[in-house]
Amino acid sequence: MDDNRHYAVVGAGPVGTLLAAALAENGAPFAWVVRNPERRSQLSEICLQFPEGSRSLSLEQADVHPAMDGIPRSARVLLAVKAQDVSTALAALPGWNPDSVVCIGNGLQGGPQGIGLLYGGGFLNSGVLVTNHDSRLVVGGFDTSPARWNWAGDALGCSFLGCSTSDRMRELMWHKLAINCVVNPLTAMLDCDNGDLLGRLHGPLVQSILSETQQVMSRVLEPAVVGTEAAGSSTRLITC
Repeated sequence: MDDNRHYAVVGAGPVGTLLAAALAENGAPFAWVVRNPERRSQLSEICLQFPEGSRSLSLEQADVHPAMDGIPRSARVLLAVKAQDVSTALAALPGWNPDSVVCIGNGLQGGPQGIGLLYGGGFLNSGVLVTNHDSRLVVGGFDTSPARWNWAGDALGCSFLGCSTSDRMRELMWHKLAINCVVNPLTAMLDCDNGDLLGRLHGPLVQSILSETQQVMSRVLEPAVVGTEAAGSSTRLITC
């Protein structure tokens, strides 16, 4: 990794914290936009909780800022904001270049910038990121070579985050959306952890959600994309 290359992370939720932790482990200098003042006050270091124990990562090479104007114009930017906030965040970037921006998040996205899909991740508990070692990030774009965003994988690949690129991001984006359509509401309705859904894959709730999701997908995607690989296999949707 080129330590002279500056990066920027926008967002300090679970995804933004995971990305910042990856950059910190790799020793990369980066700016971190953290709007919440209480969250900024917690960031003398990044604390991670793994199944086998905890560790802390220094933020010595990070510059924490409250606003987007703290991002250097030459930085390569990792957006970790809600899908509905992406357009506002892009507009606030100083002279942004699509080749230097990757948006990591759930939901439907579009545009010339890179798209990142995170599988795994974690959650924040009193400022500590609870995660594991098998999270993975897939990066690419629409109708263009994913090699344009190889820099993201080079910057972020570390002991707890695997990175790869793909030229199938439109399909994978809908696939990830289908996963979330099953996992997010059912874990809330059933008051259970994600893994507990593995025993309910063939129940009526999962199947009805998948059926509705597949109907929506069939209206906007090519038939080949809406086959068993993307939406018909509930087992794959939950476990991938």
